[in-house]
Formats: sequence, C-alpha cells, structure tokens
Amino acid sequence: MTDALWDFSRSQAVLIGVGTYSHLPPVPAALNSLTRFSSLLTGPLCGWPSERISVISDVERLGDLPDQLVELFDSVKDVALFYFVGHGLFGSDDQLCLGLGHSRSDAVRRKTTSLPFDAIRYAINNSPALAKIVILDCCHAGLATGRPGTLSAAGVLEKTHGTGAYTLAAAEGHASAWYETDPAVPMPQTYFTKYLADVIESGIAGQGTYLTLDSIFAEVTDTLLRDGKPQPASKASAHAPRLIFARNAAHDQQPQHAGEPSSQIQPGHDAPHRTAAAHTVSMPDSRHVRTLSLAVSNWRDALSIFNGSPAFLGFSPDGSLLAGGRGSTVRLWRVDSGELAATLLTGHTGMVYSVAFSPDGTLLASGSGFDATVRLWRVNSSSLAATLSHITMVSSVAFSPDGTLLASSSAEGNVRLWRVDSGELAALLKGHVGMVNSVAFSPDGALLASTGSTVRLWRVDSGEPTAILTRHTGRFTSVAFSPDGALLASGGADMMVRLWRVDSGEPTATLTGHSHTVNSVAFSPDGALLASGGADKAVRLWRVDSGELAVTLTGHTRTVNSVAFSPDGALLASGGTDNTIRLWRAR
Repeated sequence: MTDALWDFSRSQAVLIGVGTYSHLPPVPAALNSLTRFSSLLTGPLCGWPSERISVISDVERLGDLPDQLVELFDSVKDVALFYFVGHGLFGSDDQLCLGLGHSRSDAVRRKTTSLPFDAIRYAINNSPALAKIVILDCCHAGLATGRPGTLSAAGVLEKTHGTGAYTLAAAEGHASAWYETDPAVPMPQTYFTKYLADVIESGIAGQGTYLTLDSIFAEVTDTLLRDGKPQPASKASAHAPRLIFARNAAHDQQPQHAGEPSSQIQPGHDAPHRTAAAHTVSMPDSRHVRTLSLAVSNWRDALSIFNGSPAFLGFSPDGSLLAGGRGSTVRLWRVDSGELAATLLTGHTGMVYSVAFSPDGTLLASGSGFDATVRLWRVNSSSLAATLSHITMVSSVAFSPDGTLLASSSAEGNVRLWRVDSGELAALLKGHVGMVNSVAFSPDGALLASTGSTVRLWRVDSGEPTAILTRHTGRFTSVAFSPDGALLASGGADMMVRLWRVDSGEPTATLTGHSHTVNSVAFSPDGALLASGGADKAVRLWRVDSGELAVTLTGHTRTVNSVAFSPDGALLASGGTDNTIRLWRAR
C-alpha cells in the first residue's frame, strides 16, 4: 500500500484503542499499540497521510460512534481500514463486541455497552471502497472471521467490485489476545500489533518491493507461534490476500530480480481468486516417520474426533473421563465411547486455558484467560464449588498429589497456591518476570515447578525457590515431572524439549525434532516415554532412557496445544486448534 498504488485522498483509516476501563481490567499496552500502529501507517513503508487517519483513544461510551463510522467510510473509494486494540467481549448471541471505557462484563450488557462488530461490518460493507481491511487486536477477535458477523462472501463480496476484503484477528475463535507484562519493558504493547509492526518494519526477504497482506499474515503467524503466542486468524474475499500493504524494508538488502511477484495486486487488476491461508510447516520425511513408528507398536488414531477447541487436557484419575476447554466452557467426554458426558456452561466469560482433576476425581479445576479466574467444579453434579481470582489471565492449574492444594499461574508473573477445602490463598510465589505459562507438582508433592522465561522449582511447604533452570532460548512453555520425581521435562519456544535432573538442576538431554514451539510435555505413567505437542501440528514420543525419537503422530491440521496420558498409559490424548481432540493407543 504505497502512494504509487493507492490514492490516499480517496482512502480512510479509523484506529480505535481503549486501555482504561471502569468495569474491566485495564489494558496498559493498548494505547501504546494504538500509537505504534498509527506511526506505522504514516511512516515511509505504508505512506498514509495523517489527515486520512482518524485516531480515537479511550472512548468511553458507544453514543453515535456507529454512525460516525458509516460517515467516515461512506465516501471512501480506494482503501477503508479499521483497527481496534483493547478488550474484546462476546454477547449472549456469541457475537464479537469491542470493549469501550464503560463496557460491562455481564453477558446481558456487553453488547449494549460496547461497540458491536456488526456495526463495523455494516459501515465497511456499505462503503464503496475497493479494498476493505479490518485488524482486530483483542480477545475473541476470531469471532469476526467466522459466520455470522464476518466480512465474508455473504456480506461484502458482492459489494466489493475491486480487490476484496481482509480481516486479521489477533487470536482464533474465543481465544485470548496477549500483551506484554514484563515490568522491564518501558512501553508494553499487545503482541499481535507488536509482531505485525515488527514484520513490516523489518521486511520479508524474497518478497520483492512490496508486502502483500497474505505474506505479512503468514510471517506474523509464523513468528507468533515460534514464540509461543496465540495463533491469529484471518478471513478474506476476492483478491484481498494479495493486496499490497507496505513497501518491503528488506528489499534493498536482498538480490534484485526482474519484475515483481505475481502474487501482488493493485486496485482494479484482474487475477484469479486465492484463499488466504496461515503459514504451514512441512512434516519430517514420511519414510523416517514410518521407520520410527515400528519401535512403538503401531500407535494409531484410536478415537477421533471430539468436537471442540481444546486448550489443556486432563484425564480423570480412573481414566473414564477426559476434560478439555471449548471457548468459555469446560467439557467432559467419556473415554470409552467419545460421547459428551457434561458441559459446564456457566461461570467463565472467556477462553479456558487449563484443566485439572483432583486426585480423588471429585473436583475439576479450570483456568480462564479473559476473566482471570480459577473455577472449581463438582464433577458428579457439574456444579460450581468455588471461584478463585487472579489479577490477569490464568494460564495453568494443577492439584497437589494429596489434593489439599491447587497451584495456578497467570500473566501477572506470580504463582498462587490455594487451599482446596477453603478456597483461601495459602502462598504467593514471586520471582518470575512476565507471564508464567505452566505449573506442575512433583509426585511426592514436595516441589512445584513453574515456567516462564525460566523454570523455577519451589519448596511447597515454605514457598522458597530451590533452583532456576535457564537453558532454553526464549520462553519455557510447559513442564512435567517424571513419575519417580527424578526428572523434569520442559518444552520451549526454541522448539526444544529438555530433560533435567531434579536433585541437581542439571540438564541430561536435549530432544530435537519439532520445527515450531513445543506447547506441552507429558510423561507416560511408567516413565518410559515422554510425549510432546507443538505448533508444527505434530505429537512426538521420545524414549526417556536414550532421548531418541520413538514415533511422530500426525493427524492434527493445526497447532497442538496439549498432550496427556491416561492413568494406565494405554491412551494418549492430544488437543489442537483444529477443533479436535485425538486419542491414540498402542495395539
């Protein structure tokens, strides 16, 4: 998108950022991201004149904002661009609502006190612009990429006689969008906007003079997944994926080629239809996988497919139930039949990121990113037993082996220990910088491991740290103790799985094979195997004694978020953003 290709006198950008809220947690990074995105548009790479950009910050109430948007986009002939950063909510009809200063958190009032995405859709759809771009950096942004309520063929295609419409969302479906919380960062930003601006400002090698929307989105997706951040989503119509958005800053540093890639489109140019797709990663050579699979007796897809959008998974202690999150609900499936046993409908108001059964199987804990709570559910009655509150998003939960304590981690950088019987806070473990991604108790309950930029081991009785493990490059994403408590496994954004001796904190093995972030690790009950799942869509099984790869399990079509063994070790569950949970078994 440059002044040589677009007539900015016939274009309009509307940028809205809200960081201060009366009834919702503040988002201090939102206004910094608003400023950065505005500067990006007016900079030399994008070339927008400031007079064609309307920047609206910390708007408190809806008022006549929908009508203002219609008016702003009504006379646009070339590019209509809308950007929002702040809280994203969903109404009782599951439609996306963009949080304003006085937005309410209760389901009935979210839509009436926020900016409904339908108002954006209406204003954009009725604009005569050739190119229509919507960028949403908020929780639940993925709702804008699915029907209904999307800029899709049913709504905008027939109204777009030029190049089409493109929606970029910071996260899929009901997933949360993340922002920087490290106190050492002076001007924290939301990750989606930060990575989007970083990609454009750095440029992409091999892309010619200009960057298209699909090349930018693919690169942003790749780097977000590499660093263990939420996977973004997109939706496009007509030729929108090939819309030029910016000059390529890397072009001057790479060999010049005659002509420009045919994947770039200018307004009014004819080209075949192309659907936008996220960047994909090639799997290892299939012969290699088949050979390795002989070492583990015929692992195969035993049960698929549970419908959902699972985050972390957990088996009940008797192995009869499997718990997983779908949006803001927690679901229980019967393992023997794959049938839905129960859905816990009430409670959370945002994406569930973690679940765990108590050792006696009577309670289920779930942690949510949006509402910053841990909820305890009675399994037999599917009723709410307690609600435990954090300050920011909850990333992981784990019960102690005796069931008396519950550990929870969050983006605030602390780990909380709760007394299960009373719901009281037993200890607050401080030391991490930035988000804590995962927690796990040792089998004897004496130690707790937590992951962030480091792995920390804590004495549960005193809350004192015993070791800090730092060998990953990038953030640690997951952690698990071996059944005998002698080893600790960790996964990280550096695509590695590492094994550590718990008594000394020394690394014993580095397991390589994943080609993207490792999101989850789990030991088999006998300690012989270690499972790992990652953003490369693969589940890998490793021999713990030798560190060798035993088998790669393929079938997921998107990021694998979680892996978990059944208590008897006969089954392995894997959950991914492809809306499936798969059960694998050995025959």
